[in-house]
Amino acid sequence: MEQKTKSIVMTAIVIILAILIICIMYLFKTPEKIIEGDIVNNELQKLNEEKATDTSPEPLPMAQVYFNESIGIEPQGAKSQVVHGVIFPVLKMIFNLAPATPEEAEIDNVKLTVSADDNKLAYVFNRTCTDADIENFKIALKTMGATIKNELNPVTIEYSSMNFTFNFWLNDQQKGGVEVNF
Repeated sequence: MEQKTKSIVMTAIVIILAILIICIMYLFKTPEKIIEGDIVNNELQKLNEEKATDTSPEPLPMAQVYFNESIGIEPQGAKSQVVHGVIFPVLKMIFNLAPATPEEAEIDNVKLTVSADDNKLAYVFNRTCTDADIENFKIALKTMGATIKNELNPVTIEYSSMNFTFNFWLNDQQKGGVEVNF
């Protein structure tokens, strides 16, 4: 969105400069140069019309690219499966966008990518992780009966007599995710 705004601003600047150049040419140049200025003006108008009809997609944010290239896996080990069963629905609730169509409801924006030694899980998200996401995550866990031991990232909680550490990849423009140790 920011890049689109920059593009619009740059286009407006180019148009304003073209108008100034044409005005100066009309005031100080010979009739031959005025005709040349009209040609420049026509070319600028064609260029702006082409930009208005450009339908090329905007490039994806790096976090989305990282997410798309990540391969989702299933949790390995009994303990990891239990932890995944508790954590994954909470992460999906926070990071899945409100679906506009039934097809979008089928798309997950959270993937499990690491399940190691039955004591570590890692998830990736389709966007960067913010402070607000972490706050929403803590609120969701509190409503489930978890006790927050450390409010700051990495967040430490106790739930069902287990201790968890959630290290969110906070404001990382390259990728979004969290590592969970238990």
